[in-house]
Amino acid sequence: MGARYMDLMLQNAYDMALVAAKNGSSGLFTKDGGQYRGSTPACAFWDGFNGTRSMLAGRGTLTGAQYQAGKTFRKFVAGKSEYYSLTGETQ
Repeated sequence: MGARYMDLMLQNAYDMALVAAKNGSSGLFTKDGGQYRGSTPACAFWDGFNGTRSMLAGRGTLTGAQYQAGKTFRKFVAGKSEYYSLTGETQ
């Protein structure tokens, strides 16, 4: 994952949110695979993923980094879906 933040703490929050999302972490997903919104960081992540404006995502905050990670994850998921639809491969 490329560097996005100069502040190491924000970069770590961003990176770890993406890792958690790609691994299906219980901190972001419910048992049935839905969006877990039981914590402030998870809410910020899913607000970013869903493209929802969020009061949680202040610039220079950890939740702001989570919000940006959600936006990035949305692009990852969209690209993966597009790949599978173009190639006909199964996931």
